[in-house]
Amino acid sequence: MSGSGTVGRGRGAGAGAFGIAAETDDAPLPDLPLRRYPRVRVAAAGGLNAATREAVVVSGPLSHRDAPGVFVHRVRPRVEETLASLVPERIPAAEVPAGFRPASVLIPLYPHAGEVRVLLTRRTHALPTHAGEISFPGGRREPGEGARSAALREAREEVGLDPGLVSVLGEMDEVWSVGGYLVRPFVGWLDERPLIRPDAGEIAAVLEPSLRELMDPVVHRVERMEARGRAYPVHFFDWEGQVIWGLTGGLLYRLILLLRGEVPAEPMNHLEALRTFRAHRGGGG
Repeated sequence: MSGSGTVGRGRGAGAGAFGIAAETDDAPLPDLPLRRYPRVRVAAAGGLNAATREAVVVSGPLSHRDAPGVFVHRVRPRVEETLASLVPERIPAAEVPAGFRPASVLIPLYPHAGEVRVLLTRRTHALPTHAGEISFPGGRREPGEGARSAALREAREEVGLDPGLVSVLGEMDEVWSVGGYLVRPFVGWLDERPLIRPDAGEIAAVLEPSLRELMDPVVHRVERMEARGRAYPVHFFDWEGQVIWGLTGGLLYRLILLLRGEVPAEPMNHLEALRTFRAHRGGGG
């Protein structure tokens, strides 16, 4: 799944912004408002307030300033406990524009060289769409295929990840792309750096930034981009000369908020933006 909304395996979903609505005046675009998770131990009975989607977790928020050794040991329980206590949001079928296709992505995390790494890919420049863009492993779901199974299959096909080595920690909110995809993102954990065998026909390079690097505010910026008559905030991460943005940047941003103990004040689905998009397409669900 590429940085600008491409779904992997050479099936482009179209360039454009991560589906988040914003004001359309010329004022500087602020970052999304946040609310914080309480730093409280989860009770045995549960840990989710369904009305507010606020969760409480044992491991507590993480920071890019945390010592590497501490950070490495806390990432998995932090992600696993938080996602387990949140019910992923789904886009209602009635809101889905005609022709949208289901897709899945895997966000692989693993410890390596004293840091927790996130696996990203850069598409080859020979591909007909979205050449050179950065993405998570992912792609369109096959007929009858489960969302989690599709994420694991695509990761195996694109970079050779053995599904048997991946522990799926949970699922994030469903998102949509302006290329016409409904994307279900899964966070996966591997106990060590896997053997990576990228498909040379599609993958030019595998990137392995550390989560602590990506959590540093100096690498993150938000820009406003226009698509289908609306302005959208788009998240960018500048890492070692590479630019991670669009759908991939949006998912990274949400993962980082989860690690920090913060969530957006609004859900990821952004139905008002989707309705505007649908109106411009001239189609219904």
